[in-house]
Amino acid sequence: QIAFPPAAVEPPDGMRAVHWDGTTVTDLQPVRWDGTTAHPLTLATVTGLTPIDALLAATPFYISHRTGGGDWPEFSARGITESLARGYKAVELSVYRCQTGEFVCSHDWTTTRMTGEAHEIWQTPWSVLSGLTSTAANTSDPAQSRTPLLRLTDALALLPDDVVIFLDHKDTSAETGDAGKVASRDALLDWLDLDPANTGRVIWKAFK
Repeated sequence: QIAFPPAAVEPPDGMRAVHWDGTTVTDLQPVRWDGTTAHPLTLATVTGLTPIDALLAATPFYISHRTGGGDWPEFSARGITESLARGYKAVELSVYRCQTGEFVCSHDWTTTRMTGEAHEIWQTPWSVLSGLTSTAANTSDPAQSRTPLLRLTDALALLPDDVVIFLDHKDTSAETGDAGKVASRDALLDWLDLDPANTGRVIWKAFK
């Protein structure tokens, strides 16, 4: 059974389901009621489509590259939040594995361009990288505040289940790389495999 909270109806395509209390418009979440608990419905539950299916069915579809790095600091919580607020259903994330094993969101193998401090990510522990902040100097609003670096896990925690992730393992996306880079790639793929839902929402990005 699919139901919306009181005072709402299921909207036609392209419209929002909202509740108006005379003062405030509140977006409504479709739910499945099992007699005791309301379970939020995902796109796949309602339509049978995975997030990737739904994205590719749209014409055109849009991807927030580097989480909107032209407008907000690259790979930032702010970029993700603002991209979602503007309706993006896909986000591009690039990662490198750091010394302590975490996958850090970065287009470059050093932190110099993003932070102004020079660290080679693969040789630097997350305890150091987590204290760095990214500049907004190359965005449309250079005066905005700096933002902390993100791990891949931080970024995924901010993204709803129906948002597609274009994931770029930078060390091997353009070439196979050495044994260490291949091991990093395989570790990331193994980690993604732990959640079966990733098959329907993660697109592995590569260049030829």
